[in-house]
Amino acid sequence: MKKFFSICLSVLILLSCCSFLYACGEHEHSGITYGNDQTHHWYICDGCETPFDITQHVFKEELNDDFDIVKTCLECNFSFVDIRVEEHAHDYSGEYVFNDAFHYVQCAFENCIMQSEKEEHIFGTPEIVQEVNLIIKTYKCEVCDYKKVVETTINSIISGQKEWNDAFNNLTMTNFEMKVDLGSEIRHCIVTQNGAYINYGDYQICYTQKDENNQWTTYIGRRAKQNEAFNWYLIEEKEDLIYSSFVRSATIEIKYVDTFNNFTYNSERGEYLCKDILECKAYYWGDESGAVATEYRLINCFNNVIKAIDGKISFIQANYYFEDEASYESPYSFMYYNIGIAEFKIPQTVIDNAVSISWGDSLNPV
Repeated sequence: MKKFFSICLSVLILLSCCSFLYACGEHEHSGITYGNDQTHHWYICDGCETPFDITQHVFKEELNDDFDIVKTCLECNFSFVDIRVEEHAHDYSGEYVFNDAFHYVQCAFENCIMQSEKEEHIFGTPEIVQEVNLIIKTYKCEVCDYKKVVETTINSIISGQKEWNDAFNNLTMTNFEMKVDLGSEIRHCIVTQNGAYINYGDYQICYTQKDENNQWTTYIGRRAKQNEAFNWYLIEEKEDLIYSSFVRSATIEIKYVDTFNNFTYNSERGEYLCKDILECKAYYWGDESGAVATEYRLINCFNNVIKAIDGKISFIQANYYFEDEASYESPYSFMYYNIGIAEFKIPQTVIDNAVSISWGDSLNPV
């Protein structure tokens, strides 16, 4: 009923304004004194006391010490008690409410509008997905479910000698995919934070994975002929050395430091290009003890194609030949691609068919 009378009053005010304006037409209304009801406010003309500029209230809500929810107009300061809430202890056990800036918990008591203290988000290490021309970083708040997504494109390429060298120093032994064409075979290597897959041509495959105790297990598959089934062996020494050795044996270390001026940037393709021959290193097999390979052979790389995103190398492709073979006409090739953080799983058929052995035991000859 109160609401009905309020609406009626607003309608009468509107009608009286229209009527007076029609009758008067002598001056433009002006004034700074407010009139109001529970839904609208307006100004009172100083000259003729006529209401004008009728506008709906814009309310804020507050809970006072008597547990009244008080609505106050932000423009005219009109205030009234809207709801009386039963006295209670505030319950902040519910889920967080959040926006881009902060999070809080709404009191769960019926009709209560109180909120816990607003807190800024706390972000940890982001989840990263890196593509050829895009890095997507997802920051998760450690308290609530808010996520902040930051995308970086090829436009943020490195632009100087120091940044160039820093970008190559950011190359790591994890989260990349690499294919090496050695002429007679193609080695394919995928390395993530918790495991690696390496295919040595048609005759040997290696899976190595870290468990929940931060220890490593390695599966090796070998066969004598291309069409035969692999014989699978499970090495349970759980040594990081095994993992490191296998990864090293399939990896070429690329350090194009101090060669920034040899490259030109193609803005349309987002690539650095260099046809010059640049000296790099190629690591190869460690010894049979599983020690990490530290020896290397020098290689000469040419037709170099590099992509850099967010100050990091995301893609490398090149032809190369070993310095001691001098075979420029029949080069090898490799491709490196930063795949970002990825899940790694060993195929179930490998696990089911593996025979347990110790590192150093003789495997079936290839």
